[in-house]
Amino acid sequence: PQATGYGQVTPGRVWQVVPEVSGRLVYVDPSFKKGSILKQGQVLLRVDTVDYELAVRQMTANIAKIKAQLGELEGKEKNYRATLEIQKTLLDISNKELARSRQANKYRSISDSALDQARMSNQSQLNQVQEIENALALVPATRQSLEADLDYNEAKLEEARLDLKRTEIVVPYDCRITDTDAEIGQYVQQGSTIATADGIDEAEIAAQLPLGSMRKLLAGADAGKIDIDSMSIDRMRMD
Repeated sequence: PQATGYGQVTPGRVWQVVPEVSGRLVYVDPSFKKGSILKQGQVLLRVDTVDYELAVRQMTANIAKIKAQLGELEGKEKNYRATLEIQKTLLDISNKELARSRQANKYRSISDSALDQARMSNQSQLNQVQEIENALALVPATRQSLEADLDYNEAKLEEARLDLKRTEIVVPYDCRITDTDAEIGQYVQQGSTIATADGIDEAEIAAQLPLGSMRKLLAGADAGKIDIDSMSIDRMRMD
């Protein structure tokens, strides 16, 4: 069974050449002109990579700096803990010395000024212990902040590497250029269409068929179910 219809031939798929990054075009394939046939994997255009290479270097340097800060923080924490143990030992000695001074002052063995001096020394030692404990208490928050900065810069590094990779526009499949609007040295904007190309692997035709010609396609159907005028065609057989 056959039925003849007519329609507009269109490509099965159309490639909109849209840069994913902005920049100046430093390379344009010689075949980048209307009517040219392009092959899959062919590098068609290349955007200047200088800014994107600098972004990668900057993010890499930021990551190295943050990692160094984390290492320094770890070293400080160890030093704080070691110093805290020493200062706590000295505080214990100072507490005992203050207790003896109070006992001696009670029996008038030492003067009030000597007792005050012992109190001041004890308070000074207590302040040193408190300062170290406060510094240790800030370490987790500082580490968390640095780790958050590290995650952020690592994500920005991946983004910068992707942008660097996107400076090359590669042909996704065999196609024919139908329109171009770019040349070497031109500054192109991210998201702007600079060319279009039609895929050449397949084409589509939306054919218009007269309803009466459908009888030919339903030659094996039950004639009693086919009534073109009333549109009561057996839908199952049509499918």
